Amino acid sequence: MNKSLCRHDRDWPKNSYEQITSTQWQSENGQLQCTGYVTARPLVREQPNYIDVTIDGVGKQRVWF
Repeated sequence: MNKSLCRHDRDWPKNSYEQITSTQWQSENGQLQCTGYVTARPLVREQPNYIDVTIDGVGKQRVWF
């Protein structure tokens, strides 16, 4: 992890690393190390897929996939 990502600026992040949701300094073997959790945007489909299912005795339900 790049140490510049463990900054404590109030306006940060405003760069290409905006996907990083959490960074912190951790002590490992007596040395501080910057660690972070990186996430990606979820897949968004152009057209949602679903079917309407009728279950006997229960009713109708929409199932998304």
